[in-house]
Amino acid sequence: MRILVASHTYVTDLNCEKLREIARLRTEVEVTVVVPQRWRPGGVQKATIVTKRQEAGNFRIIPISNFSQNNQGLLTFGLDLVLLLQQVRPHIIQVEQGAKSLAYAELITLNRLLGLRAKNLFFTWWNLPYTNKFPVSSLENYNLRHTDGLIAGNQDGEKFIAIAVTAARLKSCPN
Repeated sequence: MRILVASHTYVTDLNCEKLREIARLRTEVEVTVVVPQRWRPGGVQKATIVTKRQEAGNFRIIPISNFSQNNQGLLTFGLDLVLLLQQVRPHIIQVEQGAKSLAYAELITLNRLLGLRAKNLFFTWWNLPYTNKFPVSSLENYNLRHTDGLIAGNQDGEKFIAIAVTAARLKSCPN
């Protein structure tokens, strides 16, 4: 099985440990992590992080050109993502920016255009009711319509998101 995970979260090594462990536990699972080439976290972290390609067995981190360098909701990737998707041909695509993410919409669209037939899922920590206005409401509706599953970061999120996404499979952490 080939899993592709895309997120700014994995620009730091510590955050990659859970994905490395998945690759270690199951040798038949290939984990490819797409990260922005450059990311400015902000807050107390003032420096721009320039990510480096890493490969270890069936786990790899691939920096891809990106347009937003410090806003996770606006994060989108460059055309080099297309080539990577064609090479990896993932069975599962996971984006960690939630249902309102442009990166998630980008990967859903590329999955469809390239005929990959990968399952789309996203991770979210969101656990509060909200109402989106246009155009964000359209973006979220598109993403949810094409979601095969999602992972909520906590059980409160699971309850809330289950209302919005009744057709998708849902898991929360911890389960």
